[in-house]
Amino acid sequence: MNSVKIVAVHIADFSNYFHDLARFKGLDFFGFYFIELCKYFLSAILIWFLIYKVFWPFTKSRRIQNKDFLFSEIAREIFFSLSHLLIAVAILIYPIKKYYLHTAIYYSTSQHGYLWFCTSFFFLILLHESFFYWSHYLLHTDFMYRSIHFVHHKSKNPSPFSSYCLHPVESFLQIIWLLPVLILIPIHFYVLSAFLGAALLVAFGGHLGVELYPRSLTQSRWGKYLGSATYHNIHHITEAHNLGLYFRFWDFWMGTDLTYTGNLPISHEALSK
Repeated sequence: MNSVKIVAVHIADFSNYFHDLARFKGLDFFGFYFIELCKYFLSAILIWFLIYKVFWPFTKSRRIQNKDFLFSEIAREIFFSLSHLLIAVAILIYPIKKYYLHTAIYYSTSQHGYLWFCTSFFFLILLHESFFYWSHYLLHTDFMYRSIHFVHHKSKNPSPFSSYCLHPVESFLQIIWLLPVLILIPIHFYVLSAFLGAALLVAFGGHLGVELYPRSLTQSRWGKYLGSATYHNIHHITEAHNLGLYFRFWDFWMGTDLTYTGNLPISHEALSK
């Protein structure tokens, strides 16, 4: 009977742990890491399944490169993604969610007004875009590329699993910028959540391997400034162009933009001209 009681207690503890996990209550470091792993794997697998299985008869014609994905390549991408998430939890997610009183994150909209509540999201997007472009530009200098950024560029034909495939130093660089922002600038918790969700979607969106945007959008007056799967895929091919994330305005201003207007899949010969 004692052994039955012990098993029952362990089952109850295990159940309570996941109950707290769902409510972000009393989480330890590995609880937060578990949540980030679930978000990554569920998102990547769902996107893969929808694009390359469910809707493949429709998305096949929108494939950007006419190459098959290699299992060894995907395994490498997952390995580095696991380290990226570990770093994200260690230096940003766990400290903020455990010690949010030490940041400027707030929960009541009335604290800073509805105007800042609405505009702060776009502020974060534009700030992230600028930081990403210039840090990315730095990572493409000879020393930084050979030492760090080559890890991401080993994925010549990016897949949804390559979104977080980064060298640990690059992971630190691409995460740490947000910490001083959240310490110094008041950001509503919902705005922060929306921003992190948007960043996740854009990261996956640039590594889909297929182009979901219609040409009428990407070649329109304003749509040409949007980042897309083709836009970022070209970066993986040429390595010298298309350094932005959400938008392309820094590329246009700095002369690093390379626009592809041909048919899919991409013609490498056309890009080299």
